[in-house]
Amino acid sequence: MKRLMLSLALAPLFMGASVSVSAAESFELFSDAKFSGQIRPRYEFAQIVSNGVDAGNAATMRTTLGMGGKLLDSKALNGYFELTSVNNFGYDKYSTAPGGMYDVVEDPSQARIGQAYVDYTTGTTLLRAGRQIINLDNERFIGSHDWRQMPQSFDAITLVDNHLEFTTLTAAYVAKVNGVNGSMETGSAVFNAAVQTSEDAVFNVYAYMLASIHDTYGTSLSGKGGPDEMKYSYRLEYAMQSDASLEYRTSGVKADSNYMNFDLALNAEGVILGGGYEAFGGTDGTDGKTAFSAPLGSHHAFNGWADVFTDKPAGGLQDTSVRVGYQSKSLGKLMGVYHIFAAEKAMATASGTSKDLGSEIDAVYVMQIDGTPGVSISGKAAFYSKSDIIGYTNDVTKYWVQLDYQFETK
Repeated sequence: MKRLMLSLALAPLFMGASVSVSAAESFELFSDAKFSGQIRPRYEFAQIVSNGVDAGNAATMRTTLGMGGKLLDSKALNGYFELTSVNNFGYDKYSTAPGGMYDVVEDPSQARIGQAYVDYTTGTTLLRAGRQIINLDNERFIGSHDWRQMPQSFDAITLVDNHLEFTTLTAAYVAKVNGVNGSMETGSAVFNAAVQTSEDAVFNVYAYMLASIHDTYGTSLSGKGGPDEMKYSYRLEYAMQSDASLEYRTSGVKADSNYMNFDLALNAEGVILGGGYEAFGGTDGTDGKTAFSAPLGSHHAFNGWADVFTDKPAGGLQDTSVRVGYQSKSLGKLMGVYHIFAAEKAMATASGTSKDLGSEIDAVYVMQIDGTPGVSISGKAAFYSKSDIIGYTNDVTKYWVQLDYQFETK
């Protein structure tokens, strides 16, 4: 009911209505409005082999409508409002959380105010208050998790400043996280400084203090360059986690672990070759430490598309990957990725311990429809091969077919 009433209250914004003040004067609440939207139907198949439940089959569609523009005809004030709906049209042959009759596809039917915020801009500084998408750096630690049909948003106050040359400073207080499948009150503080050290390189320093979870402090260097016939890109990153310095409701959560990420890619006239190594620190259960985690990040893009390692193993995770592909404007992009997974600390098996966490083969094809702006088609598949470690003893197969249409009009 609250959502309905708020939607009705904001309906005039979508009509660019003038609000009457008196018989002699009126003011326009929203002006120079721009409308945007997205329609994204998708079929997803998910099967955890030999786990005793049926495979999940989900046919869902994301529908998003948004509008932004000046508030009260002010140059300094802008607003944006967005509604997102996910619908399975009654086809519910999948579970949205573990424990159901089917394997999990985390796309429940639901409707939500995805974003609703006010911007105040002065000079090179932006202050944003309200429900908003926050994507920082490569989204590993703070992101919208946009692959799922209902993206993650944050009820937050965000300050973005570009006063220093070649530098973007971002600070946010996050009161609530609106996740893909539920919400969480948090009271967390986020800081990120991005410095463009050269035309094609960015140096990042960040501190993500998630109340009652942990504090993450890190730095990264990423860049790209090279001639047209041989482009390259790279990323170097290190972070550490410690006990939460901010408390919310509970305290005493312990954290002590490290993170590393190295990645290099080459694009030789459309032929793509790349490799990476990403490592999350772990615990053997006796050292008083916790495994490194990134609970507010965009998970699906990392550590294999089968999403086996969305929650990191207690023993940590080491992901060594190689990828090969081809991309052109006329043919689209085809990419294959191979992952080898291992734990940092040995973990229990049925007959002993092991560090082997299995492997995965991923493939994706994406094509922009020529002559139809904003329309793309894609197909993707993930095949995870099990290990002997308890909790990872089932093969996983997933694949997707998707159409994506995005538009913007004034």
